[in-house]
Amino acid sequence: GGWTASIGDVMDHFNMHDFMALTPDEQALVEKVAKKTFRPCCRNSAYFPDCNHGMAMLGLLEILAQKGASEDNLVAAATKANSIWFPQQQQTNCGIQTTGQTQTVPSQPSCGLQS
Repeated sequence: GGWTASIGDVMDHFNMHDFMALTPDEQALVEKVAKKTFRPCCRNSAYFPDCNHGMAMLGLLEILAQKGASEDNLVAAATKANSIWFPQQQQTNCGIQTTGQTQTVPSQPSCGLQS
């Protein structure tokens, strides 16, 4: 699903344009939160943005990190975004994996929450 806003093959543009510059610390923070933020639509983390929700989540985390947001702020924003995008799923900690393990995603849809 989704749509493209490019001319030609979309993969010619994937990760090829710098829209904002992050410091190494900001990039590390985005990666840390993205790896534990899951989406029920694709059952992948935002670190692997294979759908529009994943790309939007990654962009949200990058913007917030660049603005100086803390890890807790990024997690709260990701939780809120997932609860808006997937209102049928649980509303608390929606999509945030809380165990620190990023390899497993629950088999039952729970908005990606790993407890």
